[in-house]
Amino acid sequence: MATTFDLSSQDRATYRRSQLRLLIGDSAENDGPRPGQANFQDNELDAFLSLEGDDLNRATARAHETLAGEWSRYAG
Repeated sequence: MATTFDLSSQDRATYRRSQLRLLIGDSAENDGPRPGQANFQDNELDAFLSLEGDDLNRATARAHETLAGEWSRYAG
């Protein structure tokens, strides 16, 4: 279970993942945006970036769509 947040990283993958975490409010371990305050795993965020052609805005949208689906089961 890896959750990496380092905006000063020289590693491009870690830096991009950290930017995505910042945009979706997932920068504090064990205080994430998912139900139960869970965080996205590094490999999940890497998949969003890959699926969206490394477009940060589109990966952010995909993460928010995922969150909406996860939280929807708690609605009404």
